Amino acid sequence: HLTENITLGVIEKTRFLEDGITTVLKLIYAFLWQEEILTDNPLFLNETVNEIGYEYLPVVNTRLNEINSYDYFNLDFQNGSNVYPGDFWCNPVIPHAKWHLESSVGLLDLTYLADQMLVLLT
Repeated sequence: HLTENITLGVIEKTRFLEDGITTVLKLIYAFLWQEEILTDNPLFLNETVNEIGYEYLPVVNTRLNEINSYDYFNLDFQNGSNVYPGDFWCNPVIPHAKWHLESSVGLLDLTYLADQMLVLLT
């Protein structure tokens, strides 16, 4: 077994679990806006729902970032603001834009999680 000789303490296990859960939750939030999964549903195309979804993006990420152990160097990216030209008008009305934005935030965390796993396994 690959991990039979690896011993993790309670703190390491807890940190890895918290980081893993927050990463998955960010990716789930991204999938809410993925155009072929849920946004065929008229609810996700509704302008008000899209505005609320964008307003909650920084709230979701901030709450999850309070739990995980990662250091972020660009809080605008985590908050979904000033990420690309036109984001201030795309994200509140276009589900696809939120899908790309939040999936990139979640994938960054997944990269951090993979790096964390590498450190724990070596």
